[in-house]
Amino acid sequence: MSSPANPPILAPTAGFVSPGNINSELNDLFLHRFLNRLVSGIVTTIDSSNVRPRWQPEPGNEPDFETDWCAIGVIRRTRDVNTAELLVTGSPATGFTFTPLGSDLFHRPNENPLDPDNWKTVALQGTLSVVGNQCVPGLFSGVQIFIGAAAPNDQFVSVEIGALAGFEVIYARSNVAAVSPTGYAALIQANGQVALVLNAVTVLKVVTVSISRGDIFTLAAVGSTIAILQNGTIIIEVTDTTIASGETALEIRNLSSQGDTSATLFQMGIAGGVPLTRVVRNQILEIIASFYGPNSDANSELFAMGLGLAQNREALLLNGFGLIEVQDTRTVPALIKERWLAGQDVPFRMRRQQIYDYPTAVLAAANGTLTLDDGEVIQISVPHE
Repeated sequence: MSSPANPPILAPTAGFVSPGNINSELNDLFLHRFLNRLVSGIVTTIDSSNVRPRWQPEPGNEPDFETDWCAIGVIRRTRDVNTAELLVTGSPATGFTFTPLGSDLFHRPNENPLDPDNWKTVALQGTLSVVGNQCVPGLFSGVQIFIGAAAPNDQFVSVEIGALAGFEVIYARSNVAAVSPTGYAALIQANGQVALVLNAVTVLKVVTVSISRGDIFTLAAVGSTIAILQNGTIIIEVTDTTIASGETALEIRNLSSQGDTSATLFQMGIAGGVPLTRVVRNQILEIIASFYGPNSDANSELFAMGLGLAQNREALLLNGFGLIEVQDTRTVPALIKERWLAGQDVPFRMRRQQIYDYPTAVLAAANGTLTLDDGEVIQISVPHE
């Protein structure tokens, strides 16, 4: 048995958990569209507009007797009883974890430039200063590099907005002192535009948001994922591999007078993906494709045989499906207005793997002892990384 000397650190807290990622499962509307394309791709004699879901909230009129068409839908879903659970590190798309390494609240007597123990000036660039417990440009504009902690490759940098009449910029993986500056920058402007900029010249993406005093903007670079967050919510996310490492920095530019643009907090540190529990289960979809019209017999056979061709099944594999079997065709004519409409049902089964990622509690650190059956006591320490 074990007796903890200190309670373990858990993140996040216990309770019911919703998945953060469901591997882009094809459900509902997306599944209908996929099945539509599957039929119209294999049976080219039927136009995609005549491949319909079996059940619709507002059923349309049936095509005339001389038109070939198909109705398709899932009639049953079966799944394995057991699941597999794996501990993985989530992609930044499911959220970020931030571990601060250095920060500046700017709560100190006025100074210009910023504290040289934590900040480095840039030649031929203006400096930043502390005025009234806020960070403002020394004159019209200023930029300085944070040196209070070494910047890891996977990094984040944050700024809390004070006044914003001009613009503020936070830099990640940067070298702002170079003749041609490099790195990623989050440009935050008074008109609400927020831009992700590469190497000071290339705009990767721009959004317009509402900005208020006290808003915290974060620029995160994790692997090839580069993102900007506003108050913890991702507002820009791109994939880019141009810059792998560099420093963090802050730039502020006034609009017309000193202090009309300011920052009240700067922070930087390690960025990473959220620890996740991945739940994996196999699911089988039982589907019926019903073909109607004067050529329903031929079209049903085209579909059944077409599923047997590996090239046609490539669309299944690319979307996470595998064909299990195509079952016997059943003749199902329909009596409509005293006329028999020819129809054939083609049942088939496909397998897909469901992958759900949950941000569940993870043991981050613990200290204690383990007492063996023979009375030996072993000290246990799992450090927090």
